[in-house]
Amino acid sequence: MAPEVVAEAMRAYAEETNRLNRERRSNGEAWRSELTKVEKQIQCIIEAIKEGMFQPSMKAAMDGLESRKAELVTPSERQPGGCAGYPAEHLADFMPRRSDDLQRH
Repeated sequence: MAPEVVAEAMRAYAEETNRLNRERRSNGEAWRSELTKVEKQIQCIIEAIKEGMFQPSMKAAMDGLESRKAELVTPSERQPGGCAGYPAEHLADFMPRRSDDLQRH
């Protein structure tokens, strides 16, 4: 395999990996922001109940908020902190040398 082909494939891989990592971080920030908002709304309903207010619609609202909170918490707990191993930007530089070494053997 030609070193140029390997280098181009690794560059494309690195670009896509970096794009996905940026997208994942951006989504994570939006999830955390929405989670904070949902938790605040839940706390407001709890405070209203403590003050003696209660309507059946409050229970429905609370159920919806608790459900949304569960949806927001689950993906963020499963989300990895990033790609481990070699920095993707350096793989394209490494691979042509390694490809030459393999072809000699």
